[in-house]
Amino acid sequence: MISKNHILGFLVGGVVGGALGILFAPKSGKELRQDIRGKSEDFYEKAKGKYDETVTKVEDVMKLAKDSLADKKVRLGKGIEAGVSAYKQ
Repeated sequence: MISKNHILGFLVGGVVGGALGILFAPKSGKELRQDIRGKSEDFYEKAKGKYDETVTKVEDVMKLAKDSLADKKVRLGKGIEAGVSAYKQ
């Protein structure tokens, strides 16, 4: 099974490998800086998209958990009322 550390290692390795590839490419300084700027902007946009996607998923899970908890609270209250009513009879 692939753990978080493996995934993080692959991501960091990919970023480092890509950066080294860009730095050692036979280009002029101006072209290299443009490439680095473009790649960093692409990386930023992808990371921002993943962040937004993750936030949305977490919010959805939290809403489901909140709804489930509220339902269980109502059901528990009804169960307690039924138990008290049965005890009184």
